Amino acid sequence: MKSLRCLLGFHKDSDWVPVRYHLERECPRCGRVDVRYPPMEVMLAHVAVELFMRYSALKNAERYIPSNHPAFRKRFK
Repeated sequence: MKSLRCLLGFHKDSDWVPVRYHLERECPRCGRVDVRYPPMEVMLAHVAVELFMRYSALKNAERYIPSNHPAFRKRFK
């Protein structure tokens, strides 16, 4: 059950906690969560960097397939 203070809008919020690319804080009494997102340009930059890192990791992983692995035989036959 919610506290009377929370029902009136007086939440006891915790500190801002970074979660991946945004910030969150929670009211310990009722569990309400506030979220703060960065500007759209920053979010797009984060997504672009993450996609580039995944792409480069995938390309580098293909280089180092051991010769006794089944994928090596399929790819280089």
